[in-house]
Amino acid sequence: LVADPTLLDYAAQNEIIIATPITLVALLKAIAFGFRQEAIASNIEDVRRLSQQLIERVEKVSSHFEKLGKSLKSATEAYNQTLSSLDSRVLVTARKIAQIKSMANETDETVIKPLPVLDTVPREIPGMERGT
Repeated sequence: LVADPTLLDYAAQNEIIIATPITLVALLKAIAFGFRQEAIASNIEDVRRLSQQLIERVEKVSSHFEKLGKSLKSATEAYNQTLSSLDSRVLVTARKIAQIKSMANETDETVIKPLPVLDTVPREIPGMERGT
């Protein structure tokens, strides 16, 4: 470099790096740092893409649960309406017949038990909004 000051320019134009042992170590550390930064950037992009995918999937599952909840409520209401109709229209007469039969034969005490009504209010989970 002392004898030919244009040597660095010539080396750079020909894609040659002139390095001493000390500058070579520093150069290799800089290259390693660059590779690490590239790997981190790649990982960040993977995390961003996977996070977006997870958000979309959670939204889809949430909409399925909302639809399922509405269907369960509708099915429960239909069950309770059918049960009410059964109790007021059919079982009342069946109980009367059973009472007449048990008076004729006192050893046969048939009792028609009422069926349970289902609760139509879904369970509340703290921190979650309830759909309409």
